[in-house]
Amino acid sequence: MTNNKLCLHCGKMLINKRVDAKYCNAAHRVARWRLNQERTVSIKLSVPNAQFIKWKAEADVSGLLINAFLLSKVTHNTQGATA
Repeated sequence: MTNNKLCLHCGKMLINKRVDAKYCNAAHRVARWRLNQERTVSIKLSVPNAQFIKWKAEADVSGLLINAFLLSKVTHNTQGATA
């Protein structure tokens, strides 16, 4: 019985590998895992105090912390945008 599966990272034939193997080596398994992880980005904003107070009030009305409120505004405004 031949195994005609390909490595999910590089496309190389999985010869002499376990039947349930998905990658040709551990480095490719780890590389694929890293590609699928979400990245965290820290952003520091400097805004006038009046703007901060306005956003804080809107966040309070929404029942969100200010960081969650601003994140929701950013993600809502960029949905459908391409990089």
